[in-house]
Amino acid sequence: MLCVPVASESRTLVKADLLNASRAADIIELCLDRFTHRPDVAELLATVRKPVIVSCRRRREGGHWRHSEDQRIEQLRDALAAEPAFIELELDIAAQFPRSSKTKRLVSINSPFRALTGLPDLLRKAVDAGADVVKIVWPGVLLDSLQPVLAELLQGSPIPLVGIPIGHAACAFAVLARKCGAPWVYAALERGGETHDGLPLVRELDELYRIRAVDHETRLVGVVGFGTVRDRTLRVFNAACQDLALNLRCLPLEIGPVDSLRAQLDQLHISAIMVTPGLGDYLLPVVEVPEPAVAFGQHVDLLLRKKDGWHGYNVLWRSALRMLERTLKRQGPAPRDLQDTQNVILGCGRIARSLLFGLRQLKATAVLSSPQVSDEVSFCPHCGEALSAPLSPVEGDVRHVPFADVATLRPDVLIATEPGLELGFRPNTLNPLILQPEMVVVDVTSLAHDSDLIIEARDRGSFVVRSAYIFAEHLATQFKAVTQVDLPDRAFRDVLGFEE
Repeated sequence: MLCVPVASESRTLVKADLLNASRAADIIELCLDRFTHRPDVAELLATVRKPVIVSCRRRREGGHWRHSEDQRIEQLRDALAAEPAFIELELDIAAQFPRSSKTKRLVSINSPFRALTGLPDLLRKAVDAGADVVKIVWPGVLLDSLQPVLAELLQGSPIPLVGIPIGHAACAFAVLARKCGAPWVYAALERGGETHDGLPLVRELDELYRIRAVDHETRLVGVVGFGTVRDRTLRVFNAACQDLALNLRCLPLEIGPVDSLRAQLDQLHISAIMVTPGLGDYLLPVVEVPEPAVAFGQHVDLLLRKKDGWHGYNVLWRSALRMLERTLKRQGPAPRDLQDTQNVILGCGRIARSLLFGLRQLKATAVLSSPQVSDEVSFCPHCGEALSAPLSPVEGDVRHVPFADVATLRPDVLIATEPGLELGFRPNTLNPLILQPEMVVVDVTSLAHDSDLIIEARDRGSFVVRSAYIFAEHLATQFKAVTQVDLPDRAFRDVLGFEE
């Protein structure tokens, strides 16, 4: 079930807000702390037929009450007399209110500005205070901050729990909490109507995650990363699962330190993780069984939980080279094989190593060239702390060419793997004159859109492998690995607007 908070300042407009909320919500929370003048709660309750929770929060607990504590308690007593379905009471005042046969007690534990600690003791106090349901509000920025509440739900809390994590992890919590048995989750009706930062929208939970159909049998997979690639991955996976009637949800995971991440994923029964480019080295400590491409390139973009632990895979090289091979086959009157081309990889970091591994697997050769010597190190995306040592040099029969000499090679295939590569005529920039007709150009640094290199190459008559095609193949490969089912084409047409 979904609970939609209504926090209006006008006694007149609140009736329209309640009516709109009742059309989308299973439960409504009527917040009294923002009203300029005291409303008639009984009159407001009569305007809707959905169960209503009445709350009035203090400022120190994230509310907007501007008057005295005695006046707030008096307001809550008047609300209780109107017999709503629930009355929200803080732990320290719950004993001041008598039990009612028609109104259940929602005892809230509010910790909006500090980490949640000592939850088992707080729950026991809530039970002693006569709570029917306990509501917890706390900072929820990263996955590990959700653990205290989710652990209680998983262990079978002695009392029903609902929660609002304040921050980026609220959307993931909604899906996880429903799977773990929370009686309802909170969502805002529209943007600007959130009572807490990060509160997801009803439309988002319904359309993207089908939240009302989530149950304890729902399988969960996560996406770790940022930006457009993560968002589109979520949309494609969830749309495809809905189209195929799979009881699976893909949710965003905001992760912090990875030392305890494996235990968290196992506890939450998350069976797969997809990693967007840029964090492929950060998730390496989670991997227990790396495939050869991961061991060589030190870059992972898909993790699958199997009986013998977490397996790590590198899908990007497969996707990029598969699309490159298709482009070579379609190239003009004389299609070519990858083994017969001269390939130059621009870069010497983890993604470059992954592409080099892939080319070797396909019996093709490659030359490496980079505008700078790579000192690529994994950094925590939240605290900035260095987490791993620099990459060791690539061993074996591989040719390195100074970046300034790339133009003299006249390669058949140019593969960019280094973000921020600039076109130009200055030192450490790629001379655009290298881009010639009949050349094939690939850029795996930007899956969300065509990079400047791809646009320039197309303008100069080169063959290009569009980023959208690589991304499509990348998602299809990941989806098949996770679900054992082919990704339906409609997922791209409807969600990405992707056309062949």
